[in-house]
Amino acid sequence: YSKTLQKDFNSLSAEWEMKMKPIYKGPNQYDFSGGDAIVNYAKENGFRVHGHALIWHESIPIWLNNYSGSDEEFEDLIESYIKTTVAHFAEEKTMINGQEVSVVESWDVVNEAFTDGAENAVFRQRMGEDYVAKCFTWAREADPNAKLFYNDYNLEFDYNKVNQVIG
Repeated sequence: YSKTLQKDFNSLSAEWEMKMKPIYKGPNQYDFSGGDAIVNYAKENGFRVHGHALIWHESIPIWLNNYSGSDEEFEDLIESYIKTTVAHFAEEKTMINGQEVSVVESWDVVNEAFTDGAENAVFRQRMGEDYVAKCFTWAREADPNAKLFYNDYNLEFDYNKVNQVIG
């Protein structure tokens, strides 16, 4: 796989390793090892990385999904997680066209927020309808240079979802 990657590609998208569940082990407890391995491989081979995804209703650690603190405390945990994670991965630099830049050039900040699963997930329940905007604000504060994306599926066919996304 490495030979094909090096021959035909210049960017990697993280799959599981840069999602919340494998990273966020508890309040102020992080395991970046999986994502760090991707970033190190990318740096060694002249790639950039697209982080996928900071917030997704299918990747919530059990401890956080069952968190018994207040909604304000829950939101503080999410803010801390986003800022810590984005800042951590922004630290690793590479040279592109003579300019030092972060290896991780972009993030899917929120993934699939307008699905049945997300509608009933803990983020919307505990942080409110504007949780997506809050997450983007925190990611921007952590890395002003990263490209930030909202990721979803079936947008070309599901006009109701499109209206929710752009609304």
